[in-house]
Amino acid sequence: MNKTKDIYQEIEEDRIWLTSRWQSDKGQDMLANVIAALQSRQPWAHFLSELPDIEEVFAGWDLRGAPLAGINFAGADFKEVDLYFTDLSGANLELCDFRGAEVGYANFSDANLVGANFEGCFMARINLSKANLSNAGLMRAVLAGGNLVEANFSGADLTGATLLGAKLEGTVFDGAILQDVRWGELAKENSSPDTGESESLEDIQIPTTDTDGESPELTPE
Repeated sequence: MNKTKDIYQEIEEDRIWLTSRWQSDKGQDMLANVIAALQSRQPWAHFLSELPDIEEVFAGWDLRGAPLAGINFAGADFKEVDLYFTDLSGANLELCDFRGAEVGYANFSDANLVGANFEGCFMARINLSKANLSNAGLMRAVLAGGNLVEANFSGADLTGATLLGAKLEGTVFDGAILQDVRWGELAKENSSPDTGESESLEDIQIPTTDTDGESPELTPE
């Protein structure tokens, strides 16, 4: 139990620190430049050269903890961007490309994600409640432990996706492609690893696509 408590405490400390980086005048100025660049399809990483802990993120594409709620980013390129704990609730993200992005613990509640591409993304503990993901691409995406309550996946492609432990009350899958989707429960953090009945979040891998085009089963490490 203490180990579980320590994990959650560490996660909360991460959230507080990452979001605090954007609260200074300098942080807000940097973010304003990034938003404008994303909306106009221009490079933006150079605006963040003075952002604390920027060196932790590949190529400086660090939007961890950024407050981006309600903004129109339709068609923007978020490939390989770190969006850990980023708030994109209510944002217009139609046709955005998130391939390779880190979106764990991000908040996409009430967002417009129609036609967005999350292929192969690790999206653990993401908040997609009431989000519209109609016709979105989520092939091989890992949404384990995510909040998908009342989300709309109509016509979305979830081939090979992992939904272990996801909250699915009122979730809509009309016309969605659900081939090889993994449903079920996640192992509790303090449960025995020898039960063989469920997997922990740390055990889950993103599957690669075989040369014949078929996605293999996810297996624990």
